Amino acid sequence: MSKNHHLVTYLLIFLAAAMMLRIFGIINTSSGEILSYVLAVYGIVTVYISMGKNKRLNLFLGTVIFLSGIILFVTNNFDFYKISGILLPSVFLIIGVGFLMLFIDNPAEKTILTLAVIFIVFGLILTIILGTPSAHSFFNAILYIAQKYWILAIILIMIILLIKREK
Repeated sequence: MSKNHHLVTYLLIFLAAAMMLRIFGIINTSSGEILSYVLAVYGIVTVYISMGKNKRLNLFLGTVIFLSGIILFVTNNFDFYKISGILLPSVFLIIGVGFLMLFIDNPAEKTILTLAVIFIVFGLILTIILGTPSAHSFFNAILYIAQKYWILAIILIMIILLIKREK
């Protein structure tokens, strides 16, 4: 069985267990937040598996899936005046970071770095135009996400150890 099949199996087990714990009232987490964990773990493990192996599509999609999980987490845990103020810029930032990961994987391709910079800069410009970013609110949000996502790090470490053990 491939690493990807094992990863999907582990994530489905986690998803089923988390949903059961939620249904029985043992944990108080929304379905969206649980899904955000699954997307983030799947994305980051896909990036980990794909990095340096010339699996460009998997690397790009893994990055997009990971960051989509982060955006889902943020939108589930913060109130936004206009959700478009975060979603539209996020699309451009996510695509830009996806291209940046492709460049990191193969630094010889300068065109990909140019695409990454264009998408990231456009996403940041949209954030400034559509939102009201401030350094204080940004760092408070980062701190809150770090406090809530520590469990993701544990799950990620467990999945990576299981994948390495199977080698």
